[in-house]
Amino acid sequence: RAFAFGAMGHAHGLDVTDGRVLWQRDLAAEFQASINTWGVTAAPLVVGELVIFQIGGQPGACLVALDVKTGQERWRALDGKASYSAPRLIRQGGRDVVLAWTSHWLACLEPLTGKVLWKVAYQPAKMILNVPDPVLDETGRRVLLSAFYDGAVLYDLKPDFGPPQLLWKRAGV
Repeated sequence: RAFAFGAMGHAHGLDVTDGRVLWQRDLAAEFQASINTWGVTAAPLVVGELVIFQIGGQPGACLVALDVKTGQERWRALDGKASYSAPRLIRQGGRDVVLAWTSHWLACLEPLTGKVLWKVAYQPAKMILNVPDPVLDETGRRVLLSAFYDGAVLYDLKPDFGPPQLLWKRAGV
């Protein structure tokens, strides 16, 4: 299977051998998402039998996980708008977790259930311009976020899933 997520919030599950559409959903309409200025750009994340989309839908559907085979909803999590940054699978505390940087949160979620393990508030200074994906250092413990108006922040992730520690912040323009 392959997955596509269009700029206006249309999701498709495709047969990788011939491109046939296996399922399709208008996630922006279904979850009342507010599309950002430059559309939806966060790539979907495949974790096992789930494909996770950052759509900024409501209520509580900033992130939505669908079944890879059927396209049916398996979970939804977090309030707030989407950013342009793709969720990513990382290792924290010896297990795989989803790290998501939305318009309002840096959050860590359990991939199979969407349970929020921790989240820290993130408030854009002028507008949502969280474009780059979070960057982890070689240890996997420090995560760097950088956005045009907001500058950069560095967090230290805790192995016990407590909220990360802010190590420093540099203001943007």
